[in-house]
Amino acid sequence: MYGVIGRLAQTTTKLKQEVLVPSAPSSTYTLRPLFSNTTEEPQPTKVEHLRCRGRRKQVVGIDSTCVPLAESIRGVLYAARVCRVTFTGERFVVDRFGPLLVYMTAETVSDLFSELSRPQRRFEVPTPTSRYSAKIIMTMLERWLLSKTVDESSDSLVLVDGPLSPTEFELRAASLGRILWRASERRNRVIGVSKSSKLFKISYGKMIALSRSLKPAVVEVSTGKRLLRGVLGRVFLGYLSHDGVPLRIDVSMHDDRPLESVEILVSSDQMAYGYPETLRQAHILCKLSASERIGLRASLRFFDAVLIPSERARDIIFGPFNSRAEG
Repeated sequence: MYGVIGRLAQTTTKLKQEVLVPSAPSSTYTLRPLFSNTTEEPQPTKVEHLRCRGRRKQVVGIDSTCVPLAESIRGVLYAARVCRVTFTGERFVVDRFGPLLVYMTAETVSDLFSELSRPQRRFEVPTPTSRYSAKIIMTMLERWLLSKTVDESSDSLVLVDGPLSPTEFELRAASLGRILWRASERRNRVIGVSKSSKLFKISYGKMIALSRSLKPAVVEVSTGKRLLRGVLGRVFLGYLSHDGVPLRIDVSMHDDRPLESVEILVSSDQMAYGYPETLRQAHILCKLSASERIGLRASLRFFDAVLIPSERARDIIFGPFNSRAEG
């Protein structure tokens, strides 16, 4: 046993002269200081500097949220909302759908599979797991609103939060691939924007080159890499402003001029620390307030549901010691 402990402890010998930053929930903010402070020489990388274009487009940002409200023996009750923010160049227009209650049990998930293209066997259990239940709900809401948006818009930039990769739970009538194809027919350009990505660490040489170049700028990541299999577009890493955070930027596979689309985004949308303002507002406005959660729980009486107080095992076992250490 000591041999195992000793082998684990020996890993700290590699800390000598290593540059570290504190961990954070998002790898975007954890790794960012390392890119500009490392002494490592950047790999030869073609950095594309973005220039503002005179021609601007309408920009639409879409995001959703899904939070658990209560549990039963059979499943989990969620509150969900999807939001769309449109920037016309002069004003922001907001469309919010929800909040709505969604009760996820083995039975209701099975019913939802009729709307999905790839049902998963892992749900053939008494109670669906929280992670996949929320993923189903958000995918269905976001695909529905994205499909609605590309059909209602033309010659616009449509932004989604996250990569342009199909999920395990695509809508049968509105899969991501089908939406991207319909968007191109109406001259809409779809871009996925990710605040964090494994590619930041895997492609650290490109990130170092980016951090030392004039911004805004991007570098393209080869789609031949294993982690990018299934991505429906071209993938870039970059900064959309000189003071921004690094982003992963996916441009639709049907876009013949992906770099131009990123430049039009920089020219058309306002930027908050290098992040598109439409997406930032969509993220903020789709959140559920404390009063909304209270109201949704109170509305359960209209469904003849009974809400009982919960008990936290950690509070019972550890009492006042169940708190985070300060410092």
